[in-house]
Amino acid sequence: MGPHYYERLSALKNYHILVCEAVDHVNNTFGWILIISLPFHFVAFVTSSFYLFGNKTETVTMMAILFFISHVFHLSVICCAADLIPDQVSEKSLQFVCSCRYSSVSFSYI
Repeated sequence: MGPHYYERLSALKNYHILVCEAVDHVNNTFGWILIISLPFHFVAFVTSSFYLFGNKTETVTMMAILFFISHVFHLSVICCAADLIPDQVSEKSLQFVCSCRYSSVSFSYI
């Protein structure tokens, strides 16, 4: 192993530290909002679906349908965005590793 491997390892360590700090800042910013909004949208989704599909005596209003659709949309946005993050991270890390492997650029400036 040459010295450029240690430089690359040091660069990867610095990038890892920066990513961890960025994730901590995002969690501090949006974590409380998600803790409050996710259970609200889940409970509203469950109750509105029971109202729409379990209600046989009353006619369903357009407002109830729109309420149900809005909560389906909010839950899908929250869950799909969280599901896409690991895929994007693995794709970007693979691209970074491949670019480090095949480039002759030194990371000593980091």
